Amino acid sequence: MEIVILLIIGVVGGFLAGMLGVGGGIIFIPILTYFFEKEGLPAADVVKATLANSLFLVLGSGVSGTLRQLSDKSLNWMNTLVIGLPGGAISYLISQSIATGDWYKPFIFQLVFLVFLKLSILKMLLPNKKESGVSISDKLPTGKAALVGVLAGSVVAISGLGGGIVMVPLFQWLFKLDFKQSSRLSLSVIPLLAIFPLVQYLSTQSALNLPHTGFIAWSILLPTLIGVLIFAPIGIKVSRRTPTPVLRITFALLTIIILIKTLYAILH
Repeated sequence: MEIVILLIIGVVGGFLAGMLGVGGGIIFIPILTYFFEKEGLPAADVVKATLANSLFLVLGSGVSGTLRQLSDKSLNWMNTLVIGLPGGAISYLISQSIATGDWYKPFIFQLVFLVFLKLSILKMLLPNKKESGVSISDKLPTGKAALVGVLAGSVVAISGLGGGIVMVPLFQWLFKLDFKQSSRLSLSVIPLLAIFPLVQYLSTQSALNLPHTGFIAWSILLPTLIGVLIFAPIGIKVSRRTPTPVLRITFALLTIIILIKTLYAILH
């Protein structure tokens, strides 16, 4: 039954990642936290294991979505690298500090997650700006693009999310990309933001009782990852056929539910 639940979570998270370019961490984090708490891990290790395994799933959704973009020739490698490399570097440095220290407490983790959930809701509910004709095939301003990457990399490291809740609105506001183009660009950057901190968590010793490498728990990760890899490309395909307001409202409603659950956890 647990394997089925994890597979379903992977399906939902991968599908939403493909549709919205957000990595799926909003779906993965509450479920991963539940499973690691059930294993009786110390609170600090629950946070690290949740971050590590969420990053692995976020990486899977990003890679799967990027391969889909490669197949239809909609990927701009230069923009992806200019945003992703500085973001990956800062994500690695922050994750190294979290993985090897004990300063990042569960309460901080919940508050950070709550802030990003609120940002995500605002992103989905704010009205669209008029399209400017700018495309992800155009070269974006290097300085601004790198700055977005650094901010998104910080989000990835401290929250376990894919960084899309920061990148998608910033791509719209700074570069005047439309929502769907912003989502596609975000999805292609996510693997670079996730891979570097993931290496850190894989190489850090942990006290997990499950089959593991570092903080990666394979028995929890693999069923979820299968769902992610299969359904992220399907999410991209559905996104292209779905009106943008429908995508925004659906995701906002889902995020509100998770926000209420996170508030409940903080208060209790």
